[in-house]
Amino acid sequence: MVSILAYENSTPMANDWLDHQEAGSLAISGWLETELSAALSRKIRTGRLKDTERDTLMLRFTTDMLPGLARLDTNRKHFRLAAAIAQRHDLGIRSGDALHLAIAASNRLTLVTFDKPFAAGAIALGYNVELIA
Repeated sequence: MVSILAYENSTPMANDWLDHQEAGSLAISGWLETELSAALSRKIRTGRLKDTERDTLMLRFTTDMLPGLARLDTNRKHFRLAAAIAQRHDLGIRSGDALHLAIAASNRLTLVTFDKPFAAGAIALGYNVELIA
């Protein structure tokens, strides 16, 4: 989502992928909103974004993008599944990614990512993942 809002090297691929999705076919959880906010704050700390730019991007997300996305609830079962996923130390799946994966899997959805190692680990566990490359 960050690549769609704030220009990065992956933005053209993200936009191309998004252009090929059916309206109303995408879903997010509240965890994505948390990670989006953190990622944009990190861009401010590293000097790649100004506060006012972040505010504009978050407003764009809230008003232009969020209404078209299905919202997935998060509950304890997602955190338990995420913990089980993260226990597979050999796969190197980080906690936040494990939670995204648990939420998607619990809703029988395909998780979409740019992260090759994460995708490989999730696929090794048998989860549905689409790698944008």
